[in-house]
Amino acid sequence: MLRRAALVLGLLPPGCGAGSGPRPYDQAGFCEAVTAATCSCCGDCDESACGDLFFGPVRDGSADVVPGHADECRSGYERATGSCGPLTETEALACGEMLIGRAAVGEPCSDPRLCAQEGTCIEGTCVAIGDVGEPCVPFSCDRGLYCNTVEGLCRNQRTSNDACEAKAEPQCAPAFRCVDSLCRTGLPDSAPCTLSAECESLQCEADRCAPTTSATLCD
Repeated sequence: MLRRAALVLGLLPPGCGAGSGPRPYDQAGFCEAVTAATCSCCGDCDESACGDLFFGPVRDGSADVVPGHADECRSGYERATGSCGPLTETEALACGEMLIGRAAVGEPCSDPRLCAQEGTCIEGTCVAIGDVGEPCVPFSCDRGLYCNTVEGLCRNQRTSNDACEAKAEPQCAPAFRCVDSLCRTGLPDSAPCTLSAECESLQCEADRCAPTTSATLCD
């Protein structure tokens, strides 16, 4: 189960007692780093756009910053400035989780970042992120799990030669694809396919597995 609440508040400066509150996050420094990368690589030099994108929910009072994730997201952009390559999976995940919302489970939402700890936004409502064996709806389970819609419960993703169905929510662990109803190595480029979920590249075009296009920071 995700435990994000403890990450939300920055450490209090030495000597500060209870009631001093968390340190405000350096939004300007973050956006300076992000804009340097997007300006150099993508021609997008509007620093105000960074503030709206990454901190809009903070500024309107509906979310707080998770400093550790925000710092990792920022470092990813700083690293990518020279190469213009994409963020790593870990960096991109940190960017997506650098805010935590204040909306409780059952309250309306328009963005996953608006839901409070252990919640995610599904069809306009904050729902609890499920652990193994807990009730779920599609895409509401913790990492490494999927929602078994027949049972309505979160289950571990399946591994080599386990039975699977090629649905929108992956049932196979990341190293596998659902090929002929079994979790197997994904089909190589140019192999015949019917669904993108069968291909190693996760791209099936004109009934053939298509190669993954080289990603950049601007994608």
